[in-house]
Amino acid sequence: MDRLRRFASALALPLAFAIALISCPVGAARAGLVATETVIEAREIDAERAKITAFFGRETVRDDLRAMGVAPEEANRRVESLSDAEVLEIAGRIDALPAGQVDNATALIIILLVVVIIILLV
Repeated sequence: MDRLRRFASALALPLAFAIALISCPVGAARAGLVATETVIEAREIDAERAKITAFFGRETVRDDLRAMGVAPEEANRRVESLSDAEVLEIAGRIDALPAGQVDNATALIIILLVVVIIILLV
């Protein structure tokens, strides 16, 4: 009997704490409608970000980045931290490149733009 009392008293405090914790008020969950445009814009930005990452994956661009002293891995990390407006601007410049080839002057302008953004973010 004495053993049962010790067990009950040892169990009482944690059980009281658990019951008090469960009975605390919790904030109400809020839900709202998400506009179709918001979802489409998010997907577009993800696609544009992937386009920039693929551009930096090209060997010539990686060589140009290394020549400027920027590690390609660092550039990829910075692409992930760009704002949506910056992503759209850089992707638009990539789209303006001539088809089938990379114009070195335009590629360097894009790379310099990214380097400037990296410097501003640091």
